[in-house]
Amino acid sequence: MKYQFMPMFWGDLLANTLHLSAEEAGAYLFLIAHAWEHQALVPRDRAQRIARISNFRWPKVRPQVQQFFNTSIDANNWLHERVKAELARAAELSNKRKDAALQMHSKSRASADANDPHTTTTTTIENLSNGKGREAAAVHVQVNYRDPGVDYRSPPRTKSDNVLEPLPLLAAKGKEEA
Repeated sequence: MKYQFMPMFWGDLLANTLHLSAEEAGAYLFLIAHAWEHQALVPRDRAQRIARISNFRWPKVRPQVQQFFNTSIDANNWLHERVKAELARAAELSNKRKDAALQMHSKSRASADANDPHTTTTTTIENLSNGKGREAAAVHVQVNYRDPGVDYRSPPRTKSDNVLEPLPLLAAKGKEEA
């Protein structure tokens, strides 16, 4: 999972990189940023390109920035342990927040469903004649009115006698302007 922001502890970064040149520190920041977006891994064969260092300078910059990565775990990647730990913390925090939100929403849904008479209606029809002189079997109908496919509006019982006419003030105002 990718996270919107990466925590940067400037005191730790400065304390650990005081011996680096500006070029080396910039390359290290680019490598950290890449590691954050790619599960704390930097591909060994693309590290120079990610760090944005020229072929001429890479042999001098590489040993300085490589010391911050674990290169013994995987032959093809450099692993940044601090970034890995921060990603684990971010995942844990995200999961806790997700669980809390789901719990909160499930409680509010349960409360809303219990208090809202329009959510679910259960109707049992018993002892009705089916028009052939026999009683119809009991029918259990359950309708969820929150389903967008259900038209919960009932048709009018009778046609309305109300005719839509313009309001008298608007009709008079229109005559004055003409």
